[in-house]
Amino acid sequence: MKDVLVKAKKSFYLGKAVKTRRSEPFEVTEHEYKQLSAKGLVDLVTSNTDTTPTSETSEPSSASPADPASPGKTVTAPETDATESVTRSRGKKSSSV
Repeated sequence: MKDVLVKAKKSFYLGKAVKTRRSEPFEVTEHEYKQLSAKGLVDLVTSNTDTTPTSETSEPSSASPADPASPGKTVTAPETDATESVTRSRGKKSSSV
């Protein structure tokens, strides 16, 4: 099986190592990726065994050299304290004197 590169969405153990959202992308087999993805633990980054030939005779990009395409930015929600959200959802007021 070929390996794929994945990034953790949630914290979990993989073998003896803990993988977190802040962990660097890591390699797993396609089978492991399917299992972890089904549980919502990882996102696919790229396939490591892609061997797309790059040749200098390929067609030039249609993008303007003056205005190169910029990569999209991912916006994530800020992390909140779990106890804070539970307190808020129960309607209790916190005293911040």
